[in-house]
Amino acid sequence: MGWRSSVRLLETDVRRGERLRAVMRTRGECDAWEPACWKSIAELPRPVPVHTEEIEAKRRFRAYKPSLLERITGAAIPERKAHEEAILNARFRDGATSKLALDEWEWFTGLARRILEGDVDAYATAIDYLAPFQALASPKTRIEHQIESSQVVEVRASLRTSNDTHVHADRLCETALTISRTLFAYLPVDTVGVQVHTLSDSDDSLVDARSPALTVRFERNGFIQLGREIGEPHAAVRRFEHRLDYSPASAATS
Repeated sequence: MGWRSSVRLLETDVRRGERLRAVMRTRGECDAWEPACWKSIAELPRPVPVHTEEIEAKRRFRAYKPSLLERITGAAIPERKAHEEAILNARFRDGATSKLALDEWEWFTGLARRILEGDVDAYATAIDYLAPFQALASPKTRIEHQIESSQVVEVRASLRTSNDTHVHADRLCETALTISRTLFAYLPVDTVGVQVHTLSDSDDSLVDARSPALTVRFERNGFIQLGREIGEPHAAVRRFEHRLDYSPASAATS
């Protein structure tokens, strides 16, 4: 699969992405130390059809007690018909709600099963819907991913910097660590490779063909051993296969 950014989703897809994130939160904390709860999602029970609105409509119908005069004059007939119609409408809405829940369940559990089977297209779908790089996104940052296999994901990040600002190596390393931790949390991959490019404001594009300032290859087991608090990004990156080719002076004049 080629390099790709997260797709622009339709409104319905955005809601589905929000629901997926909510479902993942309810299944437990997902992080690099407790990989994403896809197994738990795959085993979600089939939703039970709801009848909430119909039950309430019937309750209101039973509570309606026409007066003797209304019964004699026939004034109660339109009211009864209105209640009967309300019950039918409520039944229809309950059916729509139940179908939506079933559709979501089928989509969530189907996606989870495909991810557990190592389906790289399902990996791409999860990244699109979960938008894991949203927190890093900004006019000065571009992040693209490429799924090499069911066990390897490559990410390329381009960071724009002003000409008079020195980007410290720790910022590059922190970006790479954040990207890797996110992907280890959401996907059952063993390896995340990250390239981080630095650009100046004079660059016209956030796509840089030059050599990256940082290239690092994270392995899940080694990442787990870093511990939950990664206080020294540069030191953490040095524990992995990496290449740091960066100097603040070159970033300012590039």
